[in-house]
Amino acid sequence: MPLATQPGSKSTGTDVIVVGAGPSGLATAIQLARSGMSVCVFERQPGIPDRPCGDAHTGASRRALSALGVLDGLMAAGSMSPGYSVCLDGAHPVEFHPGLEGNCLLVPRPILSRALVDAAVSAGVEIHSGRGVTGLVRGPGGEVSGVRVRIGGGELVRSARLTVLAVGAGLCTSAWLGAATVRLGWAARCILDGPHDVRLLEFHLHPDFLPGYLWVFPLAPGRVNIGVGFPNGTGGPRLLRRAMDDWLAPYVRRRFPGVRAALRSGAIGIEPPPCQWPPGILLVGDAAGVADPFTGEGISMALETGMLVAQRVAQHGLSKGALTAMSESIPSLMRERYRQRRRVAASFSRLASIPGLVRFSLCAARLSPAGLHVINRLMTQR
Repeated sequence: MPLATQPGSKSTGTDVIVVGAGPSGLATAIQLARSGMSVCVFERQPGIPDRPCGDAHTGASRRALSALGVLDGLMAAGSMSPGYSVCLDGAHPVEFHPGLEGNCLLVPRPILSRALVDAAVSAGVEIHSGRGVTGLVRGPGGEVSGVRVRIGGGELVRSARLTVLAVGAGLCTSAWLGAATVRLGWAARCILDGPHDVRLLEFHLHPDFLPGYLWVFPLAPGRVNIGVGFPNGTGGPRLLRRAMDDWLAPYVRRRFPGVRAALRSGAIGIEPPPCQWPPGILLVGDAAGVADPFTGEGISMALETGMLVAQRVAQHGLSKGALTAMSESIPSLMRERYRQRRRVAASFSRLASIPGLVRFSLCAARLSPAGLHVINRLMTQR
């Protein structure tokens, strides 16, 4: 059954199929539908998508949400953080108060997803939940002409002139494109319900787990988002599991005694698939490997790449020649757009692996406006 559809939406013959109903997929679908194209979204998770996420929206994310027409509702449903703090190994934290543009809007992921789904439905997008895509349909020249969808005990082939992969980071993107597995970042988080004293966005560092970090974000007076992440891929899922057992779990028991919550983990796309995209397919968000390799923040880039792809497709159309050209130009455009940020983030990630240097940097930030400014720009993507 569809998650939500506009009355009269068709079940066969579509211009664009979007695989995945996360922020990047829905941003793509909304903008394409508003440009007059027929769009169908397949989401393997039943109901409103809820994936592991820090739930914090930077200024870049808020600008994209404003362009999609959903920011006002999210501002009313969420709250603005007054700043953030960074603490190494239990030392006194360094606080940052960057102002409105540098602060984050805190909105639980289900509320964000609901807002984007509603906007997509209003634009005429056909959305099917609980319908996992199992693979791509290829034409005789290798071009992508649709997807195979799991329906009950069988499969249905759904054709489209363009398929957009918004499936997040993971193995299926590389497998479907016939590419080598890319380097991934890793994170795990849980939502805690109960009284808390969390005021700022808190980032905690531990010498044994650098350059990873533990975060504590206040979603509401009675709710906290807490997790641990390794955005640059250091150590892989084994290090994540060790950090969950030896760092995150003891921290939660100590600071939030008696509160229980289930951890959810996920991958972060920090590296593009090492292959050329075939005609008829485009990648957005974590599937395109555009998440920040220093902070792990990915929603702003997910929204931006979804809107970028939609803009280019609306501009150039869906002819065979246009699809072939975009399969070459859009990956290059994405790499160029985020190249400088990735280089800076990768360099600082290497430096942040050195405990003594991190300790010195935090001391410098506490004492020097210039040091405070550098760390602030890194954390807020400004």
